[in-house]
Amino acid sequence: MSIISKTVFALLLIYGSLIIGWFFRVKSWCSENRSNSLMRGTILCLEPLICCFAFWILDLSNLRILTLPVVGALIVTFTFIPAYILAKTLHLDRKREGSYILGTLFSNGGYLGAPLCFLLLGEEAFALAWLYIIFFGPYFFTVGLSLAAQYGQEQRLGIKRILKEFFTDKVRILPLLGIGIGLALNLAHYPRPVIFAGANGVLVPLAIFLYMFAIGLGLRLGRIKIFFREIASVSLIKFVYAPLVGIGLGLLFGYQHISGGLPLKVVFIQAIMPTAIWSVVAANLYGLDKDLSNAIWITTTLFLLPLVPLIVYVVKII
Repeated sequence: MSIISKTVFALLLIYGSLIIGWFFRVKSWCSENRSNSLMRGTILCLEPLICCFAFWILDLSNLRILTLPVVGALIVTFTFIPAYILAKTLHLDRKREGSYILGTLFSNGGYLGAPLCFLLLGEEAFALAWLYIIFFGPYFFTVGLSLAAQYGQEQRLGIKRILKEFFTDKVRILPLLGIGIGLALNLAHYPRPVIFAGANGVLVPLAIFLYMFAIGLGLRLGRIKIFFREIASVSLIKFVYAPLVGIGLGLLFGYQHISGGLPLKVVFIQAIMPTAIWSVVAANLYGLDKDLSNAIWITTTLFLLPLVPLIVYVVKII
């Protein structure tokens, strides 16, 4: 299957699953209340295996390129500052503020960013794009879900309570355990058995289908228009602030001197990607504002299409 075919397949899988979930709710074939348990079950049963198999075969030979995940994590961290300030300026309630911040922080680097890197820059860029987003799993399952849990509470949690809930929350612990086991096997140079070679080719699409189906169960497009201010400010951060931060960090790390600046171009493309579906997953899991999370994810994804010519132009000049 060509990379273009894979990209089309990914888009059909994402939006098709979403529509199927929405259709099931409209037809009353599956209740919206099943959304949370479906997502939680997917994380507990599939994500540890997916993370383990992926990190087991990660190429760790090029030490300088290995800083790409660090840059990705720094971009997300620096994005928290304007997201927090604007959330307070908009006077959002606690649960809505949590959805707003998560929707601003995390971007779709896997199913949009990596394929776009390949189409514009080739196969080497595609590999670098996936190396870049290695940070996402550990960062999301620690910082991301901790933020979601914090904002999902009626009252702010103390540091002791946060640590206790983190180390007793299977949703956060099990995927991290999968990552740890995969890295340990990798560093021990223990080859991944052939029987597992195509495992993620099945597990990842299955997980995407289940996540998107669950989100589709609660999808209500008519509510998007009531979040104009939130969507506009999130878009400003994601499509202006974040890529500028990405370029700045890329230059600071000297990526312009590697492979004709290819890592710098990859960082820019990944930094300008729309909101990740994981922000919607987190909102569903921890009782945040699902309507706002859905609205941010859908609209920023739609906004990407008219931005492609700008992305092509910037990639040519940096």
